[in-house]
Amino acid sequence: MGKKQLQCQLVLQDFLDGREWQDEISVDAKNQSVQIVSSVDFGEYKDGRLFIDASDANSMYGVFFYYPFKCKDSKYTEMCVLLNRINNRHQYGRYELLIADGSIRWMQKVDFEGVELNGRSIELMVDPGWQAASYWAETIATVALTKVSAEEAYEQQRQAEANSKKEDSEGPSEL
Repeated sequence: MGKKQLQCQLVLQDFLDGREWQDEISVDAKNQSVQIVSSVDFGEYKDGRLFIDASDANSMYGVFFYYPFKCKDSKYTEMCVLLNRINNRHQYGRYELLIADGSIRWMQKVDFEGVELNGRSIELMVDPGWQAASYWAETIATVALTKVSAEEAYEQQRQAEANSKKEDSEGPSEL
């Protein structure tokens, strides 16, 4: 007779099956927790990482997207300014700069106590995070890796958004 699987393990396996991903689920039976680690891309930024942590002990699920680049020490203050501006635009999830090593991540944690979950529940956490991480990748990389200020990079992004909205509202051109 096989070992009993954790409920969070079943939920994450349903998520993996729904995506047709082959990632392994690491199980910590003692702490009643599981984790998935997967490689993801954010547009031109390859080799990012997705971590999904889940626990039967406290019903917490966490989704973490890490960029494949790190913030230079000299840019920490600028990065904090940028991430704060970005975070103010998002209702769910948030960006963090991990001072210990300069990693930049988008994260969301949810307490699902008393909720019956399936793989789709996890997709509803992963998809917005991946979209946000992909959308902001260039702006965040610009501040993390160049001399461009947070204000300048943010304004460039806002201008690109405005131009995109203007093009969308003009409709197709007449021939």
